[in-house]
Formats: sequence, C-alpha cells, structure tokens
Amino acid sequence: MKKLLAFAAALSLAVPSISVAQDKVEKRETGGYYVVVHYDLKPGSMDKFTEMTKNLMAIDAKAGNKSPMVFNAMTGEWDVIAIFPVEDGLGSMEYKYTPRDVAFNKALLESMGGDKEKVQAMWKEFGDLIEKSESELVYMRK
Repeated sequence: MKKLLAFAAALSLAVPSISVAQDKVEKRETGGYYVVVHYDLKPGSMDKFTEMTKNLMAIDAKAGNKSPMVFNAMTGEWDVIAIFPVEDGLGSMEYKYTPRDVAFNKALLESMGGDKEKVQAMWKEFGDLIEKSESELVYMRK
C-alpha cells in the first residue's frame, strides 16, 4: 500500500509538468554546482576549528583548487557553513576520488612531511571538534 501511495504522490506531482513537457533535451544552465556542509561544533571548539580550517584551505589553494567559502552562522542550529565548489560539474560525482581530492590529498600529505599517520591524526582531531554535520548538493541559477 505504501508503494502505491508513493507512486500516486509522485504521479500527481508529475502530471502538471506533463502538460508543459519539453520535446527536446536541454541541459540546465547554472552558475555552478556546490556542496554545502553545515557544522555543529562541540562547545569550546570554534577557535581550533577555525585555525584548522584556515590551514586546510591554504593547502587546498596550494593544490590548485578553488577554496570553499566558510561562514560563521549567527542564527539557526549550525555554527559554521562551508560551501565547496564542484569544479567539474555533476560528472565529478561519478568519481570515488576526484582530481580535486587527489590534488588536495597529495598537498596535505606533503605538508605533513609525507607522514600518513600524522594526516590521520589531524583528521581525527578535526572530526573530534564536530558534534554533527550535514551536507547537500545545490546549484546556482544563472
């Protein structure tokens, strides 16, 4: 029954668009795709989170990537909101590790003297600052 109701709901949403359906394939024109990450930090961790984020952004820039925009929230349940550009569009979602990821990881490892354990410890420390996080994929209208 639940499947039938879900199908009926989906169909009812689709019906209005059928009457105005396009007869040709058309790509969406956007001002770019982005991954938005919301962070709720553990109490007292904002300064360390900010310091680590600035260091990671410098490494990301050194790797040749576009750095994310990072905002400190003044209202709502989130402390920090970071917006990462999806540089290669939605096609990059097909990768397990994108060229951006590989370049960043290489620069990060280099910045830590090639010590993989040091990198793992840094990520653990970073993760320990975060109470919870949530991410979503968005696009900017052109």
